[in-house]
Amino acid sequence: MIYGFRLMLVVVLGLFVVPSFADIEVVTDEFRQAQQDEVRQIVNAVEQVTSEIFGIDMSQVEDGTKIEMHLLQRDYENAAKALTQNGQLSNDWAFVRTHDKQGHVALQPPVEREVLDSAGLPLQTKVQLARVAAYLCMSRAFETEAWHPDWFSEGLSNHIADEALRSMGGMGTREDEPWTGRPFFIVQEAFEKFPKFTTDQILSDEEKDLSNSQWYAMNGLFIDWLSEIGALDKLIDQADKVPASDAYPKGLETRTRTILSELGVENPDHDFKEWVSSVKPMWNQLTRSLQTTGDAWFHCAFDNTNAVCWKQEPLGDRNWEISGSIQIFEGDKSQMNVLLGQSEAGYLSVAMGPTFGVTVFHRQYTDDGKKSSWNRLEHKEFQTFEKDEWVEFKITKRNDRLMIKINRERPVMVDVSKIDLSGNWGLGCQNQSAGMWRDVKFER
Repeated sequence: MIYGFRLMLVVVLGLFVVPSFADIEVVTDEFRQAQQDEVRQIVNAVEQVTSEIFGIDMSQVEDGTKIEMHLLQRDYENAAKALTQNGQLSNDWAFVRTHDKQGHVALQPPVEREVLDSAGLPLQTKVQLARVAAYLCMSRAFETEAWHPDWFSEGLSNHIADEALRSMGGMGTREDEPWTGRPFFIVQEAFEKFPKFTTDQILSDEEKDLSNSQWYAMNGLFIDWLSEIGALDKLIDQADKVPASDAYPKGLETRTRTILSELGVENPDHDFKEWVSSVKPMWNQLTRSLQTTGDAWFHCAFDNTNAVCWKQEPLGDRNWEISGSIQIFEGDKSQMNVLLGQSEAGYLSVAMGPTFGVTVFHRQYTDDGKKSSWNRLEHKEFQTFEKDEWVEFKITKRNDRLMIKINRERPVMVDVSKIDLSGNWGLGCQNQSAGMWRDVKFER
């Protein structure tokens, strides 16, 4: 599941009425009470943030706005097939229909009820729920919502969702949280590949050569940048003053340029790119979903994709140690990984699981990274590795030897004299698995 999942906004042009403002109803019958409370808290946080941004109390009038959460993917798919043309969104994980005031969100990645009881909702679920709630709040706040260009509606909903989750302690800063760090890597890579890309393409909704993930990330960061330089409040104030018509996107583009000029931004292309380049995220999350806020980090993966997240911290050539505790939940595979020495040639994976103990793999890339192979270097079962219990681990490099220790048992020893481990380290979660990391630290 790559970054860049596009939250689809379904609108009906021409059926336009002045919206009323109301508290959002949340349907979570399939979830236990703890998750129902968590969902409600997230939606409340979004309503509070949008009320502050737009100067409107979102909780005064009942208007039938509703979000339905789906514990099972098949229930979400049934809703998508029933409510969208030809079931076009049944393969996505969330969608909004602003014209009849409803949104639907599937649990993502899908995990067992017992995991939810222990860890709460995965961060990806929280983010997509918050974005759906933000879209619905925006449809109330703006009389012109049906004419909004993608860069404004998508970028603003992302911004509101992130701010809401931060306000309730559910997400770290842009640099700290893997979820919010990933867009910076995507956009930085896009700028390298397309050096002539300009903010004009954003404001004119010109996707051009960008992939969906690049375009989605670009929109989100552009709104974040407008917020950083003090332009977003002015833009929101102007957004409802542009006449509602097919010419609305062009009108909003013109007013955005005027706001930037009034703020003294003479070269938006340069300033936006400079801001994007200046942010150095701590994590690069290639596949989701890792949450690094709180005392314990919830990590889970989709059914057909391993979750991979690289810490932007090279191990180097000297001796080092990575230690912490891990709790792996009951599941079809129940495996999590510490990843070592990211490079173009490959990396080492220390796989840990209660059903097998520890296995050390060397992943090697060939044919310029188009092909790869997994070579098992070492395996050992551990008696004290139990599901749903906290287990201590310690991975130590001493010269040409790697030592992996679980609790107080005898360590696994691996010869790494012919393997380059100087690159970044990271954390992984096997597909169909879920667990928690605690007190993970790297020391030289």
